[in-house]
Amino acid sequence: MVAIIIGSVTVYIEFFKENKPDLNYIITANTSVLDIREKLGSLDVLYHGESLSKNKKDLRLITFEVINQGDTAILSNFYDSNDPVGFSIIDGKIADEPILIEASNKYLENKLVIEKRSDSSVLFSNVILEPSEFFKIKLLVLHDVSKNPTIESFGKVAGVNKIDVYMDFTSGNKRSFMEETFGGGIYPNITRFIAFGIAIILTMVLLIVTTEKIGDIKDKRRKNKLIQIFKEYETDKISEKDNFFFDYYLSRGAGFIKHLYDLLSDQEKLNILAKGEQEPRKRRRARISVFDDTSLLNELLSEGFIVVENDAVTVEPSRFSVLTDFFNFLKRKGEFRRGRDAFISHQKMILEMEEHNKLLKTDADKTGAD
Repeated sequence: MVAIIIGSVTVYIEFFKENKPDLNYIITANTSVLDIREKLGSLDVLYHGESLSKNKKDLRLITFEVINQGDTAILSNFYDSNDPVGFSIIDGKIADEPILIEASNKYLENKLVIEKRSDSSVLFSNVILEPSEFFKIKLLVLHDVSKNPTIESFGKVAGVNKIDVYMDFTSGNKRSFMEETFGGGIYPNITRFIAFGIAIILTMVLLIVTTEKIGDIKDKRRKNKLIQIFKEYETDKISEKDNFFFDYYLSRGAGFIKHLYDLLSDQEKLNILAKGEQEPRKRRRARISVFDDTSLLNELLSEGFIVVENDAVTVEPSRFSVLTDFFNFLKRKGEFRRGRDAFISHQKMILEMEEHNKLLKTDADKTGAD
């Protein structure tokens, strides 16, 4: 799933998405000086010795960012020398020299030239703007009280259809869903989706592990409850040694109890294991055992469940009686209908794969010999 997502995004970025610069002006402040005067009471504001309020004029303090919101850099040769980039003031005039108040790097602070061409227009030099880089301009605008001055962009940059002017920071930073999702170029997007893919995989693994842990806890509770019920009915027969059966039931499931019961019920197989001989080939093929019977026999011997004399195995009757009752109890409770334990299924799969690989190797050897 992750591979499909990453592959689809990569194809989109590589063949369909057009990476290009996007130069915009974003107004971050627009304050009237007369509004300030009103808050301060009788204080008057003079411009060139004349009262603004008496002449029905106003001064506005405007700050705005010039920012590249595209996916690629704006290089110096992207600017059209016949149509330089700048801005003009509509319904007002520039009252003072525009000032650079902030820049995203030292290069812009040192290289940017702001040229006031007239009382209503300003030009910018052809500086390089990498994606997300910006510089901020502050200017004073004189205008009639009845009018609201605005900034209008002009100039041509290769790859930029239009230099938009946004009237507030929030709307200026708004980008389309596709721009927000896939903006930044191919390498950031590949990194982003690899990171997202890894996060999704880790989340899925965490969910699977958590689900399995919860399942194991519930399964263990159910098994403990069954053991408790069995012990209540068979109190007189059960000894401390019989916890051997219960512990294995908790850790390895009902499948192990069935295998143990079948093993202790098969006198011939016990004697063969005690002699250290292999089972007949026909019998081994009939049923693949997922347990190490030799190790199990040694464990039963050390626990005192069996006795070996003259290569003959004798099962301790009282312990086998408890095992038989526990086996029949689990059978009545439908434990064996639940299917084999996950461990048994896993081990059986491994054994079947090993048998399959042996057959493939044998066939390959025969082919090589031929």
